Amino acid sequence: MAQVKKAKLLTKPGYSGVGLDSGPISLLQDGGRKGIVFPYTPTINVNGSANYNALQPPHTNYPANIFENSMPPQFNVAWMLTAQTTEEADYMLGCIHFMRTMSKAHFGASDPRAGTPPPVLEFSAYGDFQFSNVPVLIRSYTYDMNSEVDMVETSFNTQVPAVLQGFLDLAVQVNPDRTRNEFSLQGIANGSLLKKGYI
Repeated sequence: MAQVKKAKLLTKPGYSGVGLDSGPISLLQDGGRKGIVFPYTPTINVNGSANYNALQPPHTNYPANIFENSMPPQFNVAWMLTAQTTEEADYMLGCIHFMRTMSKAHFGASDPRAGTPPPVLEFSAYGDFQFSNVPVLIRSYTYDMNSEVDMVETSFNTQVPAVLQGFLDLAVQVNPDRTRNEFSLQGIANGSLLKKGYI
């Protein structure tokens, strides 16, 4: 049985939009990038669509479906983290704090980048023809802190549950200019564009 290529939600290479080198997020390191490497295989629910406008002239039985556009898949990631050691508890806290931070815009009089929206991240899982550095935005995140689960101390004067389950709602965000210049249906079919983050 092949080893699973772990699911990852990482900052883009060279991202420097906000300091991620202190606090619990600093523990989320993968090849020089910050983000979540899901330790357990998540459940990924994918929903893609093509939109059609039904044109139905009078006195006809069947409408003509006129193509309008295709929508890139949106996907939900159902994940689980455990905290059986202090190291795992710190990592869980880092994951929670990463989701909080990466879904917020720059704001405030003291922020020189005020008005900058949340960053585009990259999601990867299972290899080139599944999810390969897909540019995504965090639309929402949820997690359930169950009252029946024991709490574990972290190194940051904070407690986390021994088991934490949650969901991420991710939206694909490909640069429009890049799409206009790079996209081809042939590239999708033969997989060359899938390796560049298209899906």
